[in-house]
Parts: sequence; structure tokens; C-alpha cells
Amino acid sequence: MDTSLADRLDNVLACMEENFLTPADFINHILGSTEHESARNSLTTKAVRICAALYREEHAHSHVTQWAITIVRDMLRTEVTDLSLEKHGLRFKATSATVEQLESAFMHQLAEKMQEVAPNLWHLFFALLDSTLQQRRAMGGNVKVGNEDMDIYVEERDLGEFGGDDI
Repeated sequence: MDTSLADRLDNVLACMEENFLTPADFINHILGSTEHESARNSLTTKAVRICAALYREEHAHSHVTQWAITIVRDMLRTEVTDLSLEKHGLRFKATSATVEQLESAFMHQLAEKMQEVAPNLWHLFFALLDSTLQQRRAMGGNVKVGNEDMDIYVEERDLGEFGGDDI
């Protein structure tokens, strides 16, 4: 007997209803269960696909977007907090720092520490800076070749692009 996917889904949903389970409850119970490892692995290995499907769903799009932003914000906040710990040696008195101090070894040290301690923040900075570079290139602007010591750098970035030159 060949049953369609719609028929099988109807059957599963009817069974869940008989057992007083919503689809969300069902998934949460599977994820919290130690006895249903195969089902849990099926969900976790397809997590990106499931999140992408929910993101595309009209009624879930804003919820998924807000959830993702919250996750990223919290993750980056943790990385910034970790990066600012005294043990990483990045603390300095910003009100008395000179341009020479910032352009010297400190920036190199900051870049290395950020890659090590806050890799997601590092990738975010580069994504934001690269979008600015793409805009400049599209408008025919010149791009300076930067520091050869650090192979991760493609172009020298001007932090003034973030604003703050007028501080």
C-alpha cells in the first residue's frame, strides 16, 4: 500500500494529538531525551536546514531573525568581555592613547588576540569592513595595499570609516 507523504504526516499528527503532543513539544522532548538518540541525531544534524526552512516560512521569519540576532549579540558580547580581560594585555588608557601607539605594535597585537579569543567578532569586523571596501570599489575609489606581515589583511582599513574621527 503506497501512502502519500501528506497521508503519513496526517497519521503522525493524529497520533501526536491523541498523545497530547504539539509538534514543538515533540521536538523538544526528542532533543532532551537520552533514549531516542537516533531521532535526536536526525534533528541535530539537520539543524541548519530546519532553521533555514523556518526562516523562509512567512509566519516564522521575524521570530527566527530575532532569535538569530539575539544569539549572535550574546556570543559577540561574551567574546568582547573575554577579549577585555586583563590577561590578554589589551587594556590601555584610551583617553591618553596617541595615534602612534595605536598604529604601532598594539594594532598587530589586537588583531592577533582578536583572531584567537574572539574569532566571531573578528569575522564580523571583516565582513563589515569588506562591505565598505566593496562600496568604495564600486564607486571607483582607490584601495591601499596594507601590512604584508599579516596575511589575513587584504587591504589597510581606516577605522575612521566607523565614525569617531571627531572624538
